[in-house]
Amino acid sequence: RVAPTQPGKDSHCPACKKAIQLAAPPLAKPVVRTQASAPAAPSGSSRAADDLLTPTAIRPSAHLARGASSAGAYLLVAVVAATMTLGITLAIVYWPGKEKPTPPGLLLAKNQADERGAYDAGPSDKAGNNKKGVESGPSPSAKKPVPRPPEPEPEPDPPLEPLPAEIDAAAADKAKRASVAVNVVRADGSAAAGSGFFALEPGLVFTTARLLGLKEKAPPPRSVQAVLPSGQKLVGSVVAFDLGRDVAAFRVPVQDKDLPTHLTLGHSARLAAGQKLYVVASAERELVSTKAASLRPSTGDELQEFEVAEPVAAAATGAPVLDTRGEVVGMIAPQQPGAPTQRAAPANFLSDLVDGRVVARTLGEPYRDGAHTKVRLDFVCADPLSRIKELKVVVWTGDLSAPKSASWKPPRPRPGDGPRTEIAVDYQGGRGSVDILLPELPKDKVYWLQPVLVNGSGRARWLAVEPWEPLAPPLERRPARFAHRTEPATRKTQLTTRGVVTVLDDKAKPHLFDMTWRADLAETIEPGNGAAKLRLKFERLGVDFLHDGLPQFAPAAFLPADQAAGKLDAAWHLAADGTLSQRSGTLEAVAAADRKLVKEFYDRLVAARELLAVPLPQGELKPLETWTSKRRWSNYHLDLEGTYEGRRLHDQREEAYVSFRGMLTGIGVRSLGHVEGHGWLDLAKGHWFKIELNLEADIWVPFVSPTEVKALGRLEARLSTMNPD
Repeated sequence: RVAPTQPGKDSHCPACKKAIQLAAPPLAKPVVRTQASAPAAPSGSSRAADDLLTPTAIRPSAHLARGASSAGAYLLVAVVAATMTLGITLAIVYWPGKEKPTPPGLLLAKNQADERGAYDAGPSDKAGNNKKGVESGPSPSAKKPVPRPPEPEPEPDPPLEPLPAEIDAAAADKAKRASVAVNVVRADGSAAAGSGFFALEPGLVFTTARLLGLKEKAPPPRSVQAVLPSGQKLVGSVVAFDLGRDVAAFRVPVQDKDLPTHLTLGHSARLAAGQKLYVVASAERELVSTKAASLRPSTGDELQEFEVAEPVAAAATGAPVLDTRGEVVGMIAPQQPGAPTQRAAPANFLSDLVDGRVVARTLGEPYRDGAHTKVRLDFVCADPLSRIKELKVVVWTGDLSAPKSASWKPPRPRPGDGPRTEIAVDYQGGRGSVDILLPELPKDKVYWLQPVLVNGSGRARWLAVEPWEPLAPPLERRPARFAHRTEPATRKTQLTTRGVVTVLDDKAKPHLFDMTWRADLAETIEPGNGAAKLRLKFERLGVDFLHDGLPQFAPAAFLPADQAAGKLDAAWHLAADGTLSQRSGTLEAVAAADRKLVKEFYDRLVAARELLAVPLPQGELKPLETWTSKRRWSNYHLDLEGTYEGRRLHDQREEAYVSFRGMLTGIGVRSLGHVEGHGWLDLAKGHWFKIELNLEADIWVPFVSPTEVKALGRLEARLSTMNPD
């Protein structure tokens, strides 16, 4: 929980107090980075995953191009590119309601910036060197787009049937009967009461995750009851929840003949400001008339949130919001004290929760398969009731243009598009994968790989997609000899660690913190008798600290840390397989007034460097051969499996590509979450010249409270060699 922090609070050290005093209110103007080479600030990662292809947060900036004309998108890219050339980065961020937190055990889509710029809503590139996206601008080896005919006008939506002026008596009675009181005893023993309703299928009750006291990696509530209008109490069990969207579903036995008829989930995307709505707003099942007061759209054709005109009683949290047809278009969310309107979660959040949706997809590296080139696309889905009916990918070639947003309608072919091929995804248990045969790429064209998901209700959704073109040769499935080398060497590297976490304040309001810590390093290998030594010298430090998608500190707040960078170092024993142990290094050379602030950088960055020291096998590996490593990292056990995917000659370097998958467990406790990542190995020099891991772990949030703020969130760590040649 986060207690409100007051500038100058005596419990803060001088460095933190100075940072708080310099804290910027929500910024509406560009933020000038302290580091000219800093990537664009990532946005919040709360947007619905099927509306983006991660990189969100990075996936952050691509939403600017969506819905804009191609000319506008290219103009924006030119302005951003020119601005970054001057050493100034525009921090364009936002945090919609979300795709985030995923159900337990699911890793979120990877959100991060590439050295060449931001890459939003398209299939994510593991290596970071084969993307071609509209917003990041062309790389030196990318082809320039050729002039193309204007985009065809989209087909107009068919006219909707007019809504009735009022809800009829039968629909109103059905809504009252389907609404229930919810009594819960949470995992911590506390009791709570609110509302819920039967919808979608018999026995399924929707309510808010907060009412049930649900948390990631925590036990479910001790008991949940749905109290029918007749007074009958039915005991249920939680089947799905999404903390980021604050929605949950539990199931009660369906054998009872008196079970109310379930409501139909409508289409909240069709809501209009001022539209007449109804809320079942009291324990007496009173139907209260209201109207839609505010709509917050997402990218694509869905809502992230809307409001109804009048607040309702606290006991109505979880109650259905209906249109005049009697269809559910939303659910009452917890009310903020003093707010003049009432927040509501849109119906698409509810259908996404149980019907199934994609929460992450990862595009691998192209590889040669005989005379053909293929690429692997992996999916992670939230599908708690196993309702996803089909998952496929539509593949075609076409002109470079703005990304396509997610839609319930198939996109119209554009002039210059090649034939479209549908490829089925092998999907089971929340995960899917497909090896896509890439067609021949005509001159001045790019690939489009658009996933299509058919959910539990039988509706097909065309997910967001970006243009993509490989900028490096495909992998060759040939054996490679792996060996870590400890000869004397010095190299420049960039180390980045990013934490994204949602925590609740003392009023149970969620806050999303997105923190990126960066360092330019000089790494030196020093041979010795027995074990060698790896020594780091810090050269520059940088940070992006976002609260609910907005920068919270002026650059000057972290200037003392950047100025102290040259006084920082760290050293480890370097084993023959590349693992690190016995770290040494102190902050004694840093001024006492700045030491606590500098420590926030130092601790996170050295922990990230230790995480990325993935041990190498010794000897020859065949394509798709795996190896496992087990080691302790921080207060966790890390079990990691590496798969050798192939090799290639690129930039005069023989490099091998490895994908990682594993599990992070606490000391003496059960599993915390999945670990995924990838790495590029320089076969001649025997070291990772680029490596990245994404995992679920405890994230500490500094500067916001005099007490410790920690919660389970997503951690990303990346190391890149700046002079790999």
